[in-house]
Amino acid sequence: MREGLQRFNREAVSAGARVGRVLVLTDQPDPGVGEITDKGYINQSRARSRRAGEIARLVAADPDPDVIVLEV
Repeated sequence: MREGLQRFNREAVSAGARVGRVLVLTDQPDPGVGEITDKGYINQSRARSRRAGEIARLVAADPDPDVIVLEV
């Protein structure tokens, strides 16, 4: 995964299109609690509130080993 993302970053046309960190979640979005809209999109607000702990891990100054940190 790291190699593929590094390749993606090298080919990105701008810094805003690059991936800096990744945390692979162990579960999928739950439509039962509103993480998926009726049209099948991610309800970003609901997902952020339900996954606040994962987001904190992702953006931590000293990320845990599950977070993949990439050069951008």
